Amino acid sequence: MSRFLYVNNNTRTNSVTAYKVAQDGSLTELPGSPFPTGGGGGDIGFEVLGAAAVTAFGKLYVSNSTTHSVSAFDINSDGSLTPLPGSPYNTGTEVAAGLAVEPIRKILYVSSTCSVTAAFKIQADGTLAPLTASPFGPFLGTGFMSVITKDGKYLFSDCRTEYVGSLAIQPEGSLIENPGSPFAAGTFNNHGLALSNDDTLLFVCGGADPHITVFSVSPGGTLTQVPGSPFPSLVDNPDLCVVHPTVNLLFVADALSGGLNFAAFIIESGGVLTPAGPHISDGGVGPRVMVTNPEGTLLFIANSISQDVSVLGIGGVPIPGSPFPGLRGFASGIALVDIQPVMPGRSLFPNKQKACRFVAS
Repeated sequence: MSRFLYVNNNTRTNSVTAYKVAQDGSLTELPGSPFPTGGGGGDIGFEVLGAAAVTAFGKLYVSNSTTHSVSAFDINSDGSLTPLPGSPYNTGTEVAAGLAVEPIRKILYVSSTCSVTAAFKIQADGTLAPLTASPFGPFLGTGFMSVITKDGKYLFSDCRTEYVGSLAIQPEGSLIENPGSPFAAGTFNNHGLALSNDDTLLFVCGGADPHITVFSVSPGGTLTQVPGSPFPSLVDNPDLCVVHPTVNLLFVADALSGGLNFAAFIIESGGVLTPAGPHISDGGVGPRVMVTNPEGTLLFIANSISQDVSVLGIGGVPIPGSPFPGLRGFASGIALVDIQPVMPGRSLFPNKQKACRFVAS
């Protein structure tokens, strides 16, 4: 098994930087990297922040924010990328931003700044086919970033406002608004979203507002702020957050500052956030996206200003050599994947062959 890390550079002529991940978490850029996507991103500072990357069933998908498309790649055994037939795929939206995979129905959702969401069926060979009536919407409060519950019932999305949209995923993959949506977050210019490991809590980064909103997620998709929410974020611009995969910890990062730019919180009973310790510095400037390894021992952070990737170990200590160079743009998407060779002629879907494990950001 080999582990690889991919970062969507989100440049005008867009590309993906690819790294081999060593056992200690150190990164080595792959030969041929960066790999062109065939689309275009937003390369003017923080003009377009929503471009993303996600892995599913041994394939890599990245959004091209300004050419409103999604590129799909085969991940080869050496980590190199080969575009799939038909890639990139047009979303039919004004901007292609956040990506989220619903693994049960094998659907890729692409959020947009226009409060609409495109949807593609992931075929057995990884190619994409648009769902009938896609894109869906407009939905108030949705756009830029989306997260999906593990049972495939609900999609939550934000539109950089004070609201969060709640959408129900229908049996064929279409989307409808849940009653009460959109829900007021009590913060403004929301940026990052994350679900707790049991999908009962939704965390919303306040962006320009230094707070984190915590919603309780009801069985029907209704969002209710927990007591005490919004909580101080301990960083000035909490643009992104990620939940530890094995313990109740939330990591929050400030994308506009260098130095002491991270904070960690214990997720207490009922969703209350308690600071877990002092601020953490990743050694880079402008952390834009981050992901943990499945074991929860490493945190990978793509830094959009210093254009490198930091790797933090247990306790928030950077590993030797961190940050690692290689980014070419503004680091708007990150994905970590474990790959094993797949037998020729066999489907990549896990329920047909369990040859691939994946971690989606």
